[in-house]
Amino acid sequence: MKFLTPEIEALSKEQPGKSLLRPTVSCGIFQDCDYNEERPKLYHQEEIERIQKSLIKSYPKI
Repeated sequence: MKFLTPEIEALSKEQPGKSLLRPTVSCGIFQDCDYNEERPKLYHQEEIERIQKSLIKSYPKI
């Protein structure tokens, strides 16, 4: 495993026990990347959907 600095490497070797890093799943420092997990929508995505819904309601049904 590569470390950002020699100091971080030295600190990690001093700590007993398991590492918080899971090399098979980690995509950064202490981050789990589950690509199947549902993510919250971005603000602009929510606004687009809100506008679309209001437009659909405003048109008369035929």
